[in-house]
Amino acid sequence: NGFFIVYPILRHFVSLDEEAKLEMLKGLEGIKGLNAGINRLFLSPKEEHLKRVLDVSSDGSQATFIAPFIDHDLISKQLEEISDDAERASAQNNLGNLYSELGDLTKAREYYEKALEIREALSKENRGFLPYVATTQNNLGALYSDLGDLTKAREYYEKALELYEALCSENRGFLPNVATTQNNLGNLYTKLGELTKAREYYEKALIIFNSLGERSPVFYKKELQVLLPYMILLFKQKRWQEAGPYFCRYFELLVLFNIKETLEFLWLKENATFPSDDEQRALLDSIEFPTCKEKTKELLERVHQFFKQKEMEL
Repeated sequence: NGFFIVYPILRHFVSLDEEAKLEMLKGLEGIKGLNAGINRLFLSPKEEHLKRVLDVSSDGSQATFIAPFIDHDLISKQLEEISDDAERASAQNNLGNLYSELGDLTKAREYYEKALEIREALSKENRGFLPYVATTQNNLGALYSDLGDLTKAREYYEKALELYEALCSENRGFLPNVATTQNNLGNLYTKLGELTKAREYYEKALIIFNSLGERSPVFYKKELQVLLPYMILLFKQKRWQEAGPYFCRYFELLVLFNIKETLEFLWLKENATFPSDDEQRALLDSIEFPTCKEKTKELLERVHQFFKQKEMEL
């Protein structure tokens, strides 16, 4: 079954010779999970360092855990040794993701821009690389948004959307990418204060994810990710009646996936104004399904009591 080296004592194995490390690596073969990934990264020969870093950080959630074990100079050196352009661009894009997770946005931008340059060149000879161009454009859009350069972010998001829409006209399999980019633009236009434009993109993304969810429930989770910022936008505009159907849909999906989120976060996160009694009634009247209506009413009461308590504390 193999075995694990406990994460807190990994550093005590520095003195192991290469033979001992290889034996430990054999014991980790086939074992999945963060601990196993870190162990492989730590024990692997130096020539495999870049590959192991990318393997462990592939889902973007383990960056902070592996950060102490990353040899940044070695990564740069091994990257230059990759002779295949497509492979090097893929590694650069994924390193951009890694450094973005680590908060080093300057380094992330450097890798994304290098990846984009190669992928754009490759796409001129082979259209099969166009989806990868759009992926990196989306990544740069997110990065510039984090940097606060919203104009630059919009430029990259719009390029990615244009490309995905063109690809979608040939292959409907790119519909999820279109919707994801539309959601990104919805978030961006909300930041820019162009709320009408933001609503337009959110609504387009919701239509796509809702239609795709009928084929695969995984897209309903994507729909949830769009519903949350869209409802916050409607709350900010005090469009309580319009928010009603989206409330209902949000609850349906929460029940479907047993996601433990409540309406409190919608107000607490964005510090939005709590609806008045009349606005609450308007919201409830717009909801069609009795079960959803009762849950909405119950949660509104909970939120109301929470704010009353906070006001008393103040």
